[in-house]
Amino acid sequence: MEEAVKSEEESPFGNAFSAEYREWLLQRSEPFLSGESEGAGPWDLRPEDGRFCLFRAWEGSEHGDMPEGVFQAREAALIFFAVRPAVGRDPLYRSLEPMTEKGFAVEGAGQVAGHLRFFNPAWLQAAHVGACL
Repeated sequence: MEEAVKSEEESPFGNAFSAEYREWLLQRSEPFLSGESEGAGPWDLRPEDGRFCLFRAWEGSEHGDMPEGVFQAREAALIFFAVRPAVGRDPLYRSLEPMTEKGFAVEGAGQVAGHLRFFNPAWLQAAHVGACL
């Protein structure tokens, strides 16, 4: 990739992005939105040998693929199946600081959605997962 950056710099057409920005992109270990696309699915839950396996729809043990998760109990498998698309996405809710007389403001979709009496990151995460269901 570094060669691509150098060859673009030598190009008579130039580049719309600065060399610093292109170098920053090269230093990143994964694409910017890879977490969200990785979890997007579609996903399948398949019973295999008395267990429940979570695969991407196009994968399967018949192709030699490893499941993303293997569960003994169907109920646990269904829970992980349901929340998988929420993993890796940017949080849909976040707390705004500082605390006001109303409590901690909760931002969702770029505006204040409500207030929490106490700062509780686990509750914000749960709301994110719930919104993704």
